[in-house]
Amino acid sequence: MLRVKVFSKTSILLVIMSGAIINFLVYRFTPDYSGPITATCLTAICTWILIHNKMRWSDLGLRKMDKPIKLVWQVPIAFVLMVLVAAGSNALISMIFGETVLSQSRFEGMEGNLPMFIKWVLISWVVGAFMEEMIFRGFILNIIEKLIHNTKYAIIVAILFQGFLFGLVHFYNRGIVGALVIFNLSIVLGILYVKFNRNLWPLILAHGIMNMLSFVGEYIEG
Repeated sequence: MLRVKVFSKTSILLVIMSGAIINFLVYRFTPDYSGPITATCLTAICTWILIHNKMRWSDLGLRKMDKPIKLVWQVPIAFVLMVLVAAGSNALISMIFGETVLSQSRFEGMEGNLPMFIKWVLISWVVGAFMEEMIFRGFILNIIEKLIHNTKYAIIVAILFQGFLFGLVHFYNRGIVGALVIFNLSIVLGILYVKFNRNLWPLILAHGIMNMLSFVGEYIEG
């Protein structure tokens, strides 16, 4: 069981407001790196909140696994589900809205560009895999659940809330279709987090592999 205390409402408000303000300001100066910079700042803020509550990231799932062999089946399951949900959601939502996920100009020119490929793969692992899973599945999901722990469907609300936020933060560069696809992905990741005994490692590895393979495609095919 995770040792998660009941946080104050101020904690989640601080994270949400800080993320919105930081992303808004940074985007004006460097749109390509506003996401990574915002995630880095939010990780620091969440870490401060945890320390203030005498907790660690290990309490939220970034801990040593009792049986690491479980990763052999947990990571493939998470990866396959992510791929299926992403592909299915993209096809269905694109058909409904009559548009596709917005292309991201920051990745243009990656074909055959090894330094650029390596840079974004590293960023995708550190930010996309580690920080996003820590912030949304580890921190936000748990804090929302604990704030409404007396509610019958607290865990369901918590999973939906973190999914909504995760989709929302990607709206600015992925559009409505991309945001909804990522919302669905986040719901799956939230469910898997709970099913995997609230251990972040399977999600981090699956998330990182999926991101990396997408960049491999960009590097090879452009």
